Amino acid sequence: MDTRRHSFYIGGKQVLRRQAPQAAGENSQEGLLNILSHQPNMNSENIPFQVINWDEVVKTIHPGTTGTAFWQTLQFKGLRVRIVEYSQGYLADHWCQKGHIVYCLEGEFTTEMQSGENFQLKKGMSYIVSDELSSHRSITKNGVKLLIVDGDFLRAEEK
Repeated sequence: MDTRRHSFYIGGKQVLRRQAPQAAGENSQEGLLNILSHQPNMNSENIPFQVINWDEVVKTIHPGTTGTAFWQTLQFKGLRVRIVEYSQGYLADHWCQKGHIVYCLEGEFTTEMQSGENFQLKKGMSYIVSDELSSHRSITKNGVKLLIVDGDFLRAEEK
């Protein structure tokens, strides 16, 4: 019995594609089963070991004031992991107050603070901030590719 399985992600949901056993003369399309109900355990804080092929994670489109952001997202309970690409000429359409860990994979961009400060980041650089501790937005002239991690662990402590 052939039990080969292949998995990939679509919009943060793991999709398993299982090749069913082939009987002699059976139509190969009938032998291919798509199992869409399996996904990482989103109700647990534990994340099992998994390999992510980002080339297979669907990109969603998020228009900026100018340019476009393309997100590839994995969502877990209390944790979001994204590859985000900003197109040439991108300017975010809002001031963000969420916390992030941002790592620049390719290109360069500016994080503009509502206070007027600007921070230039290029490949190999990152920034970290907790929720509600800054009001920031991204700008890029030539485009950029980022790894962004955010979630409950970045909530600002109440005093």
